[in-house]
Amino acid sequence: MPTKNGVKLTAKGQALAHALTSLDHSLFALSNDLRAENKEAEGIVRVSITNGLNTFFVAPAVSGFAAEHSKIQLHLKSPANVVSLRDSQTDMMIGFSPIEASDIFVQKLGHLHFIPIVAKSYIRQHGIPTRSNLNQHYFLQSEFYMARTGLWDSWNQAVSQGQIAHFCDN
Repeated sequence: MPTKNGVKLTAKGQALAHALTSLDHSLFALSNDLRAENKEAEGIVRVSITNGLNTFFVAPAVSGFAAEHSKIQLHLKSPANVVSLRDSQTDMMIGFSPIEASDIFVQKLGHLHFIPIVAKSYIRQHGIPTRSNLNQHYFLQSEFYMARTGLWDSWNQAVSQGQIAHFCDN
């Protein structure tokens, strides 16, 4: 939230920062486990990850990963299916919900909170969206969020109360 001295995290922002720190620690631990198992691991590792998660978590760490694992080449891909490792044809997927299959290992890395945002120009024109006035507002809906996984149900319920003005795939 804006203050006289700059921007200060809200309680939800602080919770997200804490969750991201936990995720960072988990990724570090996984990396250390890989290094401990085989110091000479090599090859291509295909990782499915959404653009948003990639931008914030993986891309900033790629050079450090390359320095530690010079023989491993990462191939970062936008997933063809955000809930299916097989459909995305990758070795590993960093995603939002667990996959239930006997031949796939799943490890929780953290918890990510999604917070809807709105531009100041939108507020000037339409007012601040609240739970009680969503029917008066417009939404940008993502095809990812429309997946029938249950993961995005609360978002889709909010969107259904307003009007979808535009769609995006990611």
